[in-house]
Amino acid sequence: MCLRSCEPNGIIQDKKIRRLTEIECERLQGFPDNWTQGVASTQRYKTLGNAVSVPIVKMIVEKLYGDRGV
Repeated sequence: MCLRSCEPNGIIQDKKIRRLTEIECERLQGFPDNWTQGVASTQRYKTLGNAVSVPIVKMIVEKLYGDRGV
């Protein structure tokens, strides 16, 4: 199984491209599993696509503030 930049909407599995699941998208964005549960599937994908990746924000804040905290 592989995620490549040239296949932004899915992963290759058994020589076929499949769509990422909502949980896989949540994990890629750094959110807990089922963080978007309770809304329509389409809305979950939109919400996750518009989200800011938590691990990236954390890394930026740590680089900017270091040991001083926020």
